[in-house]
Amino acid sequence: FEIPAVGSFTNIYSTEYDGVDDYVKTDANYTEVDGATKLTVSAWIKVSSASDSNSWLFSVGGGSNRQFGIRAQTLTDTTIWVLVNSGGNGHRIQTNIGAIKNDGNWHHLLVCIDLSLSTGQEAKVYLDGVAKTGAGSIGSTTFPSANTPLFIGTQHGDLTRVFGGLIDEVAIWVGEDFRTQSDVDIIYNSGTPNDLNSNGLTAPTSWYRFEEGSGTTAIDTNGSNNGTLINGTTYSTDVPS
Repeated sequence: FEIPAVGSFTNIYSTEYDGVDDYVKTDANYTEVDGATKLTVSAWIKVSSASDSNSWLFSVGGGSNRQFGIRAQTLTDTTIWVLVNSGGNGHRIQTNIGAIKNDGNWHHLLVCIDLSLSTGQEAKVYLDGVAKTGAGSIGSTTFPSANTPLFIGTQHGDLTRVFGGLIDEVAIWVGEDFRTQSDVDIIYNSGTPNDLNSNGLTAPTSWYRFEEGSGTTAIDTNGSNNGTLINGTTYSTDVPS
């Protein structure tokens, strides 16, 4: 029997969403991305049959409509929409990642955004470490100032488009675009969450590990913008491994 080293990385809990009205909201406006040109978001997701067909994984309001949003349209296949300061659906990059809704599996989603790149190249989506082909364009050159908190599991301003299933280890890197395959492989880690603070890459700006296990607080491990579990969002011991 070997005693684990103090401070060793463990992943025991995730958050569970009922697909009706569950979500997590940060306690203050998510101004961390104001004026940035690069952003990477990593999350582990397990999409259940309860997920709305237009569910949102992440959303922050800003500018004329939204600062950034990642929407999972779960119909026959799952389509990831990446939107930045969009006044309509035309300003997005849309990527089909295949049928993952209710497949019973955890998946790793990595979304990399660099608004300085050429039209149509601004966002890249990876599922389980594999690059997916997207279409469309974003058009914005910077992220505008946020005027809402960060929402996980729904879209700000429209709390009917909610995620159903499990979400774990949400990490946000401001000023980083980790779309090179070597960086993607490090974060994906062959399908097992790892310590994002000591894997050779820049540490996340915000990291919602959801390791509290009880209560209604979701701590921002690396930042100061904690979240609150809303409407009965719960912790689960079902985690990616």
